[in-house]
Amino acid sequence: MKKALLVALLSAIPCISCAGTKESYHTFNKKAEYKQHQENNPNKTYNNFNKELDAKYVQAARDFSLDMYLSFDNEDNTVFSPISIATLLSMVEEGSKANTKVQLDNVLHYDGSFVVKEEMKKMLLNTAIRDQNDTTVEIAQSVWGGTNKEDYLKLLEEYYFAEMIKANVTDPSTAKLLAEWVNDKTYNFLKVTPDDMLGLIDPNTALILLNAVYLESKWDIKFPSEKNHQKPFYGLQEQTVTYMSSESESVQPYVVGDNYVMSSIPFKCGIRMNIILPNKDVDYKAFFKNRNNMKALLDFTNTNNEDLEEKVRFNIPKFTFKNNFSLTDNLMSLGATDMFGNADISGMIGRPGEYCIGNVVHGAGIQIDNNGVKAAAYTGANATTKAGSPAPIRYFNVYNPFAYTITDRNGLPLFMGTMYSI
Repeated sequence: MKKALLVALLSAIPCISCAGTKESYHTFNKKAEYKQHQENNPNKTYNNFNKELDAKYVQAARDFSLDMYLSFDNEDNTVFSPISIATLLSMVEEGSKANTKVQLDNVLHYDGSFVVKEEMKKMLLNTAIRDQNDTTVEIAQSVWGGTNKEDYLKLLEEYYFAEMIKANVTDPSTAKLLAEWVNDKTYNFLKVTPDDMLGLIDPNTALILLNAVYLESKWDIKFPSEKNHQKPFYGLQEQTVTYMSSESESVQPYVVGDNYVMSSIPFKCGIRMNIILPNKDVDYKAFFKNRNNMKALLDFTNTNNEDLEEKVRFNIPKFTFKNNFSLTDNLMSLGATDMFGNADISGMIGRPGEYCIGNVVHGAGIQIDNNGVKAAAYTGANATTKAGSPAPIRYFNVYNPFAYTITDRNGLPLFMGTMYSI
């Protein structure tokens, strides 16, 4: 089956206005083996933080999302999380110096107009949502192995809420603990295996940085299961899939472009799924590789113009997709070359030129169904030694390939993607 590109950028602002906090419907693995090796307990609070992010940081996140999206060939299904990747790279950036830092700042679109660690701390607290109004968002970080750079470790604990875990990062058996940590933080949605983590472990590994992201939220409009129906999806090859229909029309953003339409569907807590749907007569692959088209999708949440609202009734496909891969080639193609070879990460570990980043691995998944959205991701990197009239009702029928974003109530992208087939 042909696959579709799904991009994930998760940086939700917590919805303080969301009414009520119900008893947790998730259960963490309190007996997880990795917790026996955990040396700290970061002071992270949930459901009570709502600080405005610097507009230039939000724009940097969008620009990085677009660059990362276009670094893939966009001809097969892929799902990834830009916020997971950006958070992990920011941890590396905090410990980088000289040209390694300059390159990472360029890739992440950090222009010096904001303090990275301050924005990251606000973002991580804003996204600390547990079981509030049928929404949960988790973004977690951890450091594995050892380094004598105490200032770096203190920074990661204070601003990134990183857990410090003592483990032998040259031993392949540690992959089991890494996978266990990711599954614990993502509620076992991805079902990560030790084999998925082996790309971070080799005899020269000295330190591992790991990030995990989880999102779960229910629709704010109803998609009753009794309205599900079978209908063709006109992708690269026609296939019959299950569609969900909104219970009734609702007033939502709706834009008609030269060769596409865009609309937006709300989840709880201000999270939204924004979809760009090209016309049936366009070249889908060329459309989704076009920078201007994808930028229009990312900027769609920033319009906030009531003139763009229409009554809309939605028909959207149910879908689930998961994958994992190395990001090393993608990041090098974006300009982050020194950190993989001629690196100075001496703020993190060792002396200038002694260590470099050996590999960056990533995995992600997303599920859209009648209840809402579930999505999760992880990113890991290892430091190694060198070797006017009544308003009409618009029918938004997603019957052919489309791209989308999921955003928070301030327009920060949560997820972004393209579906060629279901």
